[in-house]
Amino acid sequence: MLIIEKRNHIVGNCYDYNDENNIVIHKYGPHLSHTNYKDVYDYLYNFAGWQIYQHKVLTFIDGKKVPTPFNLNTLYELCLKSLAEKL
Repeated sequence: MLIIEKRNHIVGNCYDYNDENNIVIHKYGPHLSHTNYKDVYDYLYNFAGWQIYQHKVLTFIDGKKVPTPFNLNTLYELCLKSLAEKL
């Protein structure tokens, strides 16, 4: 397999480095991986340690915390079930 990297470092946007205070800097932002496939997770784990992370965004509407961006789960939280099923 041939991998060509156009930057002067490996791993593309997952590149980290330590600054002058030895703090790890994510040069291109945080690294998140979303997969339900154990074989993908296991393969990636060969190259880096991973921490389990769950990101949930909720919006407070009418006294309830509901999922956003708006999706079917949000409808079920805000509407009567019979109305949500029709939408």
